Amino acid sequence: MNQKKFHTLNETLLSFDSTERKGFYDYEVVEAINELPEDIRNSRDAQYEILAFSFSENAEKYWGTFYGPKITWKRKDTGEDIYTPDRSQISADAISYWEDRANIVVNPLLKMRYTGLVLDFKKFVTGKQPDFQKNWKGNIISILETVEGDYPEHALSCYYYTKHALDLSVTINDKSLIERSVEAFLTLDKKYATDDDKPGLWARTFEALLKHRDCFSKYENDILQAHIERFDRFEKLAMAEGAQTDIHGHHMQDQAELLAEYYKLTGYVGDIKPLLDRTMNAFRKSFKLRGGMWAQGMIEIMQRLYRKYHLYKEANYLFAEIRQLGEAALKDLSPISISIPIDNALIEQHWNRMLSGTPEEQGLKFLLEYLPRIDNERAIQEKEKEEAPFFDMMRTTTINSKGIPISYLGVGHNSEYQKLIYGIYNRLRMVNSFLHQHIQKLKECGLLTTDYVMNSMFKDSLVILNEQRNILERGFEAFFQEDYLVACHLLIPQFESVIRNVCVTTGGEILRPKSNPEAGNEYKSLEGLLDQDCVKKALGEDIVTYYKVLFTDSSAGNWRNLVSHGLLGADAFNADMADRVFHAFLILSLVKPIEKDEKEGFNSVET
Repeated sequence: MNQKKFHTLNETLLSFDSTERKGFYDYEVVEAINELPEDIRNSRDAQYEILAFSFSENAEKYWGTFYGPKITWKRKDTGEDIYTPDRSQISADAISYWEDRANIVVNPLLKMRYTGLVLDFKKFVTGKQPDFQKNWKGNIISILETVEGDYPEHALSCYYYTKHALDLSVTINDKSLIERSVEAFLTLDKKYATDDDKPGLWARTFEALLKHRDCFSKYENDILQAHIERFDRFEKLAMAEGAQTDIHGHHMQDQAELLAEYYKLTGYVGDIKPLLDRTMNAFRKSFKLRGGMWAQGMIEIMQRLYRKYHLYKEANYLFAEIRQLGEAALKDLSPISISIPIDNALIEQHWNRMLSGTPEEQGLKFLLEYLPRIDNERAIQEKEKEEAPFFDMMRTTTINSKGIPISYLGVGHNSEYQKLIYGIYNRLRMVNSFLHQHIQKLKECGLLTTDYVMNSMFKDSLVILNEQRNILERGFEAFFQEDYLVACHLLIPQFESVIRNVCVTTGGEILRPKSNPEAGNEYKSLEGLLDQDCVKKALGEDIVTYYKVLFTDSSAGNWRNLVSHGLLGADAFNADMADRVFHAFLILSLVKPIEKDEKEGFNSVET
């Protein structure tokens, strides 16, 4: 960092503009200008310099330009993307200033910055094309001079500068600059790309070869052979040291992905499977060292690679290994117990409130007390995200009772919804003890019996058919006798049937065509029923989401699917599950028929 105190903008800029000045960062230029007197740093030229060195490099993902914003975020109220700095801040006068600066500076880092900004933004700002000789070729040459002169502070910067130079050279089809860019890659490899480095270095030239294979034709075989030999070296190390470290397996994976892409590009797809098989064997050497959950994770990574190259059978074979590792994965987990003291007076006050009123009023309080409110849950999660943003970025893995990973939450385009559902499910579990106590108290008062449920709560119900009543009575009776295994197996299928009745009565669809429509139709799943607008309108968002959390979403309970496919052991059918199934079922008693003079159907449930 520049330590000398300067008094003019020109002195400050000249301190960076020499062929001897290397390894400085863009923020150092900004800091040096900001140390000048206020009237100077607020001048037009100083502000253009600050703006020039505020843009981030290698930021194509934002505007498709090499230079982009340093900071991005979304406005909460509109969802609008905000960029700092924004290219809208660039004026035509700033472009002209940078063009003038590019003509006089001698330091390649500075020339690269000015010419690059003009190349990226001149047409956007002024509508005019940048000058071919000064901006296109001038930018490429300044980039290569920066790399060849070893001006950047870090080797990785040299690689992405060189990649950008090659991309630009290919765009204008300048063979001499293409060759010079390729030679720069090879020189960087000799200087930096050793086996000890992460693939961030030794993979860069090979990635450029995959993108611009014609440009590397003279060197292709040598580069390929070097990477094959590197893969072999990593494999030898993994086989010898895998019980002590997993690093060599990861390096093999990185190298295998590069070579697999090359074989796919060149048509030698038969060479891909041996690469992946050898990498999988290397990871197995570290299974005992890293534990069952890590091993399952590595297998899933390899499954994705097998599938990427259409090796589906090989990917599916690995499921057996994931299952075998379940017991070891469970041993990796440590239970956490937290006690929360609650004042007895508050508890007493709560039960007095919940158990007061008529039987109908008490029943309504019971149903609504344990129904999650989606707006509340969203607000809670937003607050949690603000208080612990890094925790919110973490991926959550859910596993079943046998230690097999089932779902990954917080990934993909649906990540926020996954976290919402998972958060609701966890908060439901936190109040399950209160739900259970509440049920016991209502049973003791004689307000929860099979007769009361069937002949009072569901009296004249449009959503329960006569042929279902006997099954439901047996299910509720098993619940009250605390035979939870029988209760859940009877009530969950009947719950789906009742939702199907809701769908029929409100004008929805219960059938869908089979994968081969000529073969006829099949019943829609519970999830397909809940997703229909008529059901959402009849039940409301809170209740439909509650049902998804309990019965259909793999991010949460998913009980309908787990029970239907026989994926739960006997111990899973406990009071927590049965209480929620019972509560969810009774909520359907809130759905009432519309008055006779109106169209037959349902009122929306008021919660």
